[in-house]
Amino acid sequence: MAGFNASSVTIYWVGLGVILLAFVLTWFFRVPPLRQRSALQEQHDEANGPVSPPPRPGPSRGR
Repeated sequence: MAGFNASSVTIYWVGLGVILLAFVLTWFFRVPPLRQRSALQEQHDEANGPVSPPPRPGPSRGR
């Protein structure tokens, strides 16, 4: 039983080392920016051109 116990502990130490190495490597990955628009919106814009925002109302005169 001592040999089985030793091999089990060894494989967990090796696994811990692999996980820690992978965790440290993730710090060096470059993350691409997230989308600002959905894929459906991009398809719509390509087909019809971008939609301009509605005009802002002018200042109210208090009537």
